[in-house]
Amino acid sequence: MANTLSRPWPKGEWIIANYLEIHPSEIWPSRYFDMNGQLIKRTIRDNTTR
Repeated sequence: MANTLSRPWPKGEWIIANYLEIHPSEIWPSRYFDMNGQLIKRTIRDNTTR
């Protein structure tokens, strides 16, 4: 979980944001918006297909 604070980890970002009841982009805007302010599509990897 500590990795989320220093580098992008979508699953950890969502866990923290859900606990705080906000969207992860409010905590880490640079990870969710490009230089033009457009939302970057990020997904959590689905491990159930293995």
